[in-house]
Amino acid sequence: MSKFAIIALVVGAIGITSAAAFLAGEDGSRPHLSSDEQRQKTRDFFKPAPKRDLRSGQEMRPRW
Repeated sequence: MSKFAIIALVVGAIGITSAAAFLAGEDGSRPHLSSDEQRQKTRDFFKPAPKRDLRSGQEMRPRW
């Protein structure tokens, strides 16, 4: 087996395991949310980031 195939298999296995853990609840079952709770959870996830002061702060200096 080539290095690329091994790396692809490992990354795929990690991805599948992560997705299964994300979808499963604490007791191993999928969480059951009402439609209102699901909408609120989706709204919170896609909520824009809070406003941050980007003007004052440490100056970035080039490395040269």
